[in-house]
Amino acid sequence: MARVVVVGVDGSSGSADAVAFAFDEARARGARLEAVYVWELPAPGNGTRPGPLQAAADRMLHEATAPWQDKYPDVAVVHDTVRGDNPVRALNDAADGADLIVVGRRGNGGFDGLLLGSVSDGLVRYSRRTVAVIRRDAAMQ
Repeated sequence: MARVVVVGVDGSSGSADAVAFAFDEARARGARLEAVYVWELPAPGNGTRPGPLQAAADRMLHEATAPWQDKYPDVAVVHDTVRGDNPVRALNDAADGADLIVVGRRGNGGFDGLLLGSVSDGLVRYSRRTVAVIRRDAAMQ
C-alpha cells in the first residue's frame, strides 16, 4: 500500500507552515502528498455559481503548494478541492488510509495561542489517523 500524507490547506500563514511540514514529512516517509482544500458554496440567491469558485479553489491550492513542489521534486502531489461545509469530515475522508494528517493553526499568541482551532481540535478528537497540528514558531512570526 502506498504511503500518504494529507495536508489541509486554507491559504492562511498557518496553512503555509503545515504545507512546509507536510512536504518534509512526505519526503522523509517516501509518501505521496495529498493537499486538500475544503470550500463552501455561499447561500443561494447571491448570484455566485460553483464553477468560478471551484476554479478559484483549484488555483489557490496549486499556488499554496507550488514553491514546495519546486523544493521537493521527488514528492508526488495530488491536489483535491472538496466542496463541503465540514472540513473535519472532508479531511478525515481524504485521509482514509493515510499515514498522517497535517493542519496548521491560526492562534495569535496569548491565550488564543494555547487553544486549538475548530478544525485542528475536531481532527485531534475524531480522526483515526495521526494528526500533526503545526503551530507557527514565535521566531518565524
